[in-house]
This record gives sequence, structure tokens and C-alpha cells, in this order.
Amino acid sequence: MRKQELTTKYTMIAMFSAIAFVVMSIGRVPMMSIPGLTLKYDPKDIVIIICGFIYGPLSSAIVSVMVSLLEMFTVSDNGMIGMLMNIISSCFFACTAALIYKYKRKLSGAVIGLIIGCIFTSFVMVLWNYLITPIYLNIPTAAITPYLFTFFLPFNLIKGSINAAATMIIYKPVSKLMLTAFHIPVSENAKTVNNKNRFIVIGIAVAVIAMCIGIVFLLK
Repeated sequence: MRKQELTTKYTMIAMFSAIAFVVMSIGRVPMMSIPGLTLKYDPKDIVIIICGFIYGPLSSAIVSVMVSLLEMFTVSDNGMIGMLMNIISSCFFACTAALIYKYKRKLSGAVIGLIIGCIFTSFVMVLWNYLITPIYLNIPTAAITPYLFTFFLPFNLIKGSINAAATMIIYKPVSKLMLTAFHIPVSENAKTVNNKNRFIVIGIAVAVIAMCIGIVFLLK
């Protein structure tokens, strides 16, 4: 890769990190609560995944770490533990999706990557919440166990589904914008997806977001 291309890539990764931090800061919404803990939705993973789709899974990991560090020193009150959980969640989701898309650069590859990333991350976070949350809340592990599949798993599935669906809605417009404004090469899929298939995916994505929002209100 030429020096100019590397410079452009690093500049764009820094830009994605800044955008992810901004949308995280203004888009944090309390979603679900248990005594002593409120989990908040934020849309930064959408930006992190798009960066990964364009530049590969390693770029997603870099953005995840950068944003989580900034979040810890600014808007977060969860300290190092919160930063670690954010990095794990974003990396497993975005890097998994980006890795699958890297080897299957089609609409189906993006969809499969996002679905697997969402499910994989949700169950990984169950394990990490089992290990870390009792330390954070200073409670026995047994006290958190009843919430693993009734609280943490639904939260991560809903959050991941919303972010995956939103990614499918905005990835193509973002790719076109980057190609036009910054001459950033994108996959052929981003440029040539059949409009009928594109509309079907957008329709399903909108329905998924609406369903997830409805479930959140029902849970509350």
C-alpha cells in the first residue's frame, strides 16, 4: 500500500473514531434497568461496523478502543471496567461482521456478518457480565446469575439488532459519499446491489428497528 493510501486510511479511521464518539455522546439512551445498574443504548457500533466494512476488521478494533478510551475519560462513570466491557462488546460485534464481509463482499455477506456478529456478541457479553458485573457492583456472583438471560442477553440482542439494521440502511449511502467526496474505494457490492434487493433489505431493517423499540417499551 502506498504512503498516500496509508495516510488516507489512517485519516479516515481517525475520522470514523471522532464520528463514533460524537454519536455515542449524543445518542446514549437508557434502555433497561435492574437495581444498581442501568444499561444504555448508543449507536457508535454503526459507525464502527461501517469503518470495518470499508477498511477491514482491524480498523473496527482500532476505532472501538479509541472511542472506549475517550468515553471513559468524558461521559462514562464506569471507569476501567466500563471501558473494557465497551471494547469487548464493540470488537466482537464489529470485527466479526467485518471479517465475514471481508471474505464475502456481497449483500448476503454483510447481512450474515451482522447477524452472526449480533448473536455472537450477545452470548459473549452474557459470559463477561457473569464474570465482571459482580465485581463492578460489589455483589455475589449468584446475585447476578438470574439476570444473565432475562436482562443482559435481551439488552445486547436488541441493541445489536438495532445497530445491525441501521448499518444496512445507511452503509450504501455512506459508501457512495466516501467514493464521491474522498475517492475512497468501496466494494462492488456497495455500488451495484440490485435496487429491488436493496429495498427489501431496507424494509426488513426498518421493521427490525420498529420491533426492537416496541419490545423495549413492553419490557419497561
